Amino acid sequence: MEKKTMKVSILMGSKSDLDTVQETVNIFKQFGVSYELKVYSAHRTPKDLACYVEGLAKNKDFLR
Repeated sequence: MEKKTMKVSILMGSKSDLDTVQETVNIFKQFGVSYELKVYSAHRTPKDLACYVEGLAKNKDFLR
């Protein structure tokens, strides 16, 4: 049976949040965890954020 690789989505409200999540990214890299880093502002682009999150719910590649 083939082992399926799961991904984790890291959402930030702005690029300036990268300093806050950088250690998480470093740990994911250290342990070989697949991840996707996205910037979506809930205040500026709420529809884009909602669409992305809804897409994640349907995407079986992402850990829930």
